[in-house]
Amino acid sequence: MTDKKPSRSESARAGAVALQRLLSQIITTPHAFANDEAVIAALNTQGGLANLDREVKADGGDTLYTFPTSLNTLKKYSEEVLTGGFNTLNALRVKAIESIERHERKKTKSNKRTRDGLKLRVADHEQELDMLRQTNFLLLRALQESMGQIKNISVANEPLTREKWASDAIATLLAITSLCIPPFNLTDIPAQQKNTTSTVTDINDYRK
Repeated sequence: MTDKKPSRSESARAGAVALQRLLSQIITTPHAFANDEAVIAALNTQGGLANLDREVKADGGDTLYTFPTSLNTLKKYSEEVLTGGFNTLNALRVKAIESIERHERKKTKSNKRTRDGLKLRVADHEQELDMLRQTNFLLLRALQESMGQIKNISVANEPLTREKWASDAIATLLAITSLCIPPFNLTDIPAQQKNTTSTVTDINDYRK
């Protein structure tokens, strides 16, 4: 008996997740992609990203595959499987471009023996520290939020109320962590959360 072939919708959903993982890898390890012309070309436009055909090695050794498709299709399924939907994916695309560009500048200009080189290195380190500070702040907010939500859920008497509050709590925590820098933003949506009608969380409430 042969394995059932994934449907196009299943492949598109998996492809959106694979693109998220790939973009996060580019942001954290730009040197590994600096000479990859296909990836760099795909990053330049949203349509190019949607059309990317790529094998992605995920954490834990799993292999993911992007799914070449139209931009509209990518937008549709990103909303289903990614926290923040396509907006988050596009933000990662822009950050990936900036990460590769910063890597290239460091290669050509970052020379410890020159004043300009030292200034560039200091500026890069300050930017990295600022991003880490923002992530630490967001993770602390997520911890504080979860403690409050758990307390509320623990005193709810009705099962449906507990289920609703738990679903809202998950949505809030996913919204907060989606603002973190990669890989700290890669929190998968639980299966039971993907089709929920919980209260929509405004992530702007958690921006620093």
